Amino acid sequence: MSFIGVPRFNVDLDSPPEERYRHILLSTAAPDTSFSGLNINPYSHFPTYIACILASRDEILLQLSEFNWIQTFIVNKITSFFGFFAYIGFLSNHRELKGIVKIVNKAVHDKNKQMRGHYPQTDIEGITLGWLALMQYIYEASAMCTSIIIQPNNDTGITTRHKKKYQCLGPLHIRTMDWAMPFLRPLTVELVYHRNKKPLYIATTWIGYLGVLTGMRLVPREDGEESFLGAYSVSVNYRSCLGTSNSTYFQKFIRQAIFRRAYATGTLVRHVMEHNSVYSDAVNALSKMPIIAPCYFIVAGSEYNQGTIITRGRDCDKDYKKSIDSVYLWELEKQGTICQTNMDHWTVKQIVRRSANNRESNSGLPEDIFDSVSRVCYVEKALPKLMQKHVDSSSLWRFISAKELVDKDITIYGTLMCPLTGEYETRLPFMKRGRFCFSLP
Repeated sequence: MSFIGVPRFNVDLDSPPEERYRHILLSTAAPDTSFSGLNINPYSHFPTYIACILASRDEILLQLSEFNWIQTFIVNKITSFFGFFAYIGFLSNHRELKGIVKIVNKAVHDKNKQMRGHYPQTDIEGITLGWLALMQYIYEASAMCTSIIIQPNNDTGITTRHKKKYQCLGPLHIRTMDWAMPFLRPLTVELVYHRNKKPLYIATTWIGYLGVLTGMRLVPREDGEESFLGAYSVSVNYRSCLGTSNSTYFQKFIRQAIFRRAYATGTLVRHVMEHNSVYSDAVNALSKMPIIAPCYFIVAGSEYNQGTIITRGRDCDKDYKKSIDSVYLWELEKQGTICQTNMDHWTVKQIVRRSANNRESNSGLPEDIFDSVSRVCYVEKALPKLMQKHVDSSSLWRFISAKELVDKDITIYGTLMCPLTGEYETRLPFMKRGRFCFSLP
């Protein structure tokens, strides 16, 4: 085994929202459950993805059981709160949410009815609309990710899924998704969204999550071939609110989500990909539209040196020009290779500079969030050596398989995107020769 890919499914945006994911939920695909910690044995008689959803629900409830009664009470109230707003149609994609809940619970009901005569005390619980709605916003709380955009100087070879090789002089965009929820690994899929029977964009996501945290907008090829090229690619990294208490963070979260009708980050990326076909328009929309929590949008285009980091606060209106609510850009063409972790890039540079000069004190600088500084230092040290050679997809997968970027307990997936060629590939990490990696050395 040289690597582990993920299943790819089509989603028809012209079909009723309630039915868009039925064929996936009822699929007979067998996702890889190794290193996920997910126990699907109690649900082995269900379709695999429904079994994984039910098992992941159990895993989350198990983690919540460690909370005290006050925390549990708050979580239950928040879940009911989101369920109510999804039910009345206030949340984005509420019809898709209701459809998934209905399909999963129908399967649970049928299985309970079938087993009731033999095991009357073993009814399985379904999922609630509130629980699934809350999962759409969980990324805003915390996640550890690395996104890199490089501009090769040679004719980089990119091999597609169909074993056809293209020469690439456009930016290469690669990311790792790290989260302390390894049970998401078997739920990881690639979804190709279609409109008018044509591919519109592709995304790496999890079954049951309706936003896009990693994706690429697609455009038709001019040579008439059936395959599609990319217009731009986007990845989202979590951004911490330093100096903000949990209560203040939650108040701002509610204000943005309910009173300002702001987007969850994944929902905004999906909205942009459905309505913006040009790189510059996508960057503009991601820079200005209100979101419920700070984040980093990392965007790569299809043209030479086309890439940027968008450092976002919640608002960009003139009434919200506070430091946390400003937009800061790092452009590939001007500042060079992009490496975004979970700290502001100017803060990382400050810490690195002071660490290199032992005479300067590090007092007054924020803490290193999720080892962001060490990840950036690894990339800045190792990447020049990589760029001296012929850069291709294989070398990039080996590059991000370093121990600084991959962790057995938190790394969910990695994705390589090249908008110029339309190449898009997602891999799950695996253990080989004592290493946890995406590709063998």
